[in-house]
Formats: sequence, C-alpha cells, structure tokens
Amino acid sequence: MGGILISIVLTSIEPLCLGAYSSPLSIYVAGIAFCFFKRVSCSPWVGELCCFLGPSIFSVYLLHTHKLGFMVINNAKESLARFSIPYPLICLMVAIMIFIVCLGIDLMRRAIINVILCILKADKKCLFYITHVK
Repeated sequence: MGGILISIVLTSIEPLCLGAYSSPLSIYVAGIAFCFFKRVSCSPWVGELCCFLGPSIFSVYLLHTHKLGFMVINNAKESLARFSIPYPLICLMVAIMIFIVCLGIDLMRRAIINVILCILKADKKCLFYITHVK
C-alpha cells in the first residue's frame, strides 16, 4: 500500500515525468502490487466481484486513453485545482471518476450485447441480465 501512495505522490510531480505507464516507477509499483495481491486470500464474493469486473478493465483502459478522455481529464484537474485541493488528491479523485464512468459505459455495452444475443437466440428468460463467464 505504501508503494501505491508513493507512486501517487511522485506521479503528481509533473517535471519528473514519472507518471508514464512505461516508467520504471510504474512497473515497480505494478510488481509490488502483484506480489502483494498474490499472497492475499479473499472471500468468495470478492472473487465473484473480480470475475464480474475483470472483463471491463481493458475497456476502462481503452476508453480513458482516447484523446477525448485526455481532454476530460485535464478539464477535471483544472476544475478541482480551483478548490485548493492538494494535487495528489486531485489525481486520485480524477482516477476514481474516470474508472466509475468508464466502467458504467462498459457495463451498458455488456448489457446491450447480452440483449442482442438473447434476441438472436430467441430466449426471453435472459433478457436484461448482465452475465459474466465464471
């Protein structure tokens, strides 16, 4: 957890350019997070939640790297900076907002595709359910 906080603080210092996805610091923090979560045992509902959200994570990545996404991110940073909020907290708040919005978009996409597949199968029981692969 300390590595993640250090990463948030260091990526907020813009002249260091440590916020890039391919920077050594990002790779190091990803390795530490992987080793940490590899050892953690969790309850079954957490595993089900991860299986449900897992397919959406790549969509979150693709949506937030679009040039329109960068424009929204910069506008959100500027808007939050007006309230005298510390920059690392702004980065965290913007990241959470981006994740929630992109996740919502992908869950709607999954629901629409599920409805289309149910219609094509002519199975009325599965309409309006968002399914996931276990």
